[in-house]
Amino acid sequence: MWGANRPSYQPIPTFQQCISNVQDPQLRARLVAVTHDVGAAAQAFEAAASRGQLHMVPKTTDVGAVSASEMKDVYTSRMVPEPSRGRPIYDHIFELSGGRCPMCMHRDVRSLDHFLPKARYTILSVTPLNLIPCCSDCNKNKKSDAPAAAEEMTMHPYFDAFDHEPWLSAEVMQTQPAHFRFYVDAPGSWDATTTKRAEMHFDTFKLSDLYASEAANELLGIRWSLELVHGRTGEPGVTEYLVELALSRYLHRLNCWQTAMYRAMSKSPWFCSGGFR
Repeated sequence: MWGANRPSYQPIPTFQQCISNVQDPQLRARLVAVTHDVGAAAQAFEAAASRGQLHMVPKTTDVGAVSASEMKDVYTSRMVPEPSRGRPIYDHIFELSGGRCPMCMHRDVRSLDHFLPKARYTILSVTPLNLIPCCSDCNKNKKSDAPAAAEEMTMHPYFDAFDHEPWLSAEVMQTQPAHFRFYVDAPGSWDATTTKRAEMHFDTFKLSDLYASEAANELLGIRWSLELVHGRTGEPGVTEYLVELALSRYLHRLNCWQTAMYRAMSKSPWFCSGGFR
């Protein structure tokens, strides 16, 4: 899910490019004066993110003589609009996702989102590592509160590459029709904080509901195939078929809802003996 490519733009050149066509000489002078403050804050952000301690990044409103609204406007007026001096940087970060939201790894990217919200961390408004490609739903679901502890942070797709071990699991619920419950199943190598953060991410972006909805639709799409396999080879054949599908998806992406779904189905004797109907 995570470990996305990081933006190649550096924070100070990014800020300088965004403010390069400010016409008001007084505003321009005030913005130029805080350039190194912006760079230092970005450096501190990167160091904290690398340690999983973004909750320790100090909140900011005004930055020197630059007001909070003026700092936020560097993003909203000088990076987002097309054309604007900062728009090439916006597009670069947007394209890093390959079009898929790194927060849910399912829906299409629609915009950039501030990992630490610009309303509370104004100095990070155009810091590239604080800007995440995001789908509309994940953007809406993300909390705008400042995290008070490490456990309150969602995963950061540039820093938290937790796809080396399987952690996403699903359970087949014995209903008619069958449905699925998705949850975080932390590997033994994770500490308590990492587990809490994964659960926070899962809850914040409502991934259980999203994946369960997609799994219900996926089941409808393969039900006919399951009937054919069951008719030919019974429960053992269905189990083998689902194991193969789970492996195929596992090799594509270790922690995706399809991998968890097919693995759960293959491990359910109730499902394989006809619970898919």
